[in-house]
Amino acid sequence: MTPILDGDHADVTFTGAAHPGARFSRGSYERCRFEKCTLTGARFVDARFTDCVFVGCELTTMGIDGTSFTNVTFSNCRAMGVNWTSAHQLTFSVSFDQCRLDNCVFGGMRLKGLSMVDCNLQGVDLSGCDLTGARFPKSDLRGALVHHAIVKNADFSQARDFAFDARTNKAGKTKVSLETAAQVLADLGLVVPDLDRLMGR
Repeated sequence: MTPILDGDHADVTFTGAAHPGARFSRGSYERCRFEKCTLTGARFVDARFTDCVFVGCELTTMGIDGTSFTNVTFSNCRAMGVNWTSAHQLTFSVSFDQCRLDNCVFGGMRLKGLSMVDCNLQGVDLSGCDLTGARFPKSDLRGALVHHAIVKNADFSQARDFAFDARTNKAGKTKVSLETAAQVLADLGLVVPDLDRLMGR
């Protein structure tokens, strides 16, 4: 039997728990694993997740008011439309692998070293974020908002459909694909014939 999600838990695995639209207040989850849980529209208020793993969960439009995420991994989850800015900011450290995060909001957050591997990030808001050292391999950033962000040492080289605005973002040793580099140069009104030849244009 899957344990009740409400309350304080440590070293517990929740499998198949379904609580769409439920509200959980001040719960504590340490070293817990959530597998194929359905928390669509659920709301966590002032909860704490520490060293937890979410695998194959449905988290779309989940509310996380004042909730802390410390060393939390999301794998193969759907978490579209989540406003991550409402989470507790001081201890926020998460990673995403093969997740669907379309239209999520991270605006203004400190996301140094963030890892988003092979994720759908269409329409995600990363404006004003500190993305120093962040990685986005194989992730789809079509329509993503990345303005007035710090992207020093960030790696977008394998990201898909990434539109980079060199005039509003603070870059430095930022890795981008050849296509993105060409787009940046074009936006700045620069033409590099050797680059065009390299790209077969």
